[in-house]
Amino acid sequence: MAILRLEELEALSASPDLWNDPDKAQKLMREKNRLEAQINEVRKIENGLKDQIGLIEMAESEGEESLVTEAVSA
Repeated sequence: MAILRLEELEALSASPDLWNDPDKAQKLMREKNRLEAQINEVRKIENGLKDQIGLIEMAESEGEESLVTEAVSA
């Protein structure tokens, strides 16, 4: 949902008429920047989780239970 809204805001921000209403344009840009920051944070967390899952799977396949425990607690 946030990604769809961001795409909508990006399309609106590309409009040549955007700055005809500076207050509206500033509000749009603030919302766009806020959504970009939130989405980037979620992606960063998602990538970290994927890395941890990969480490856990690798440790499990090699029978390294201590590494599994360490990765799960990280």
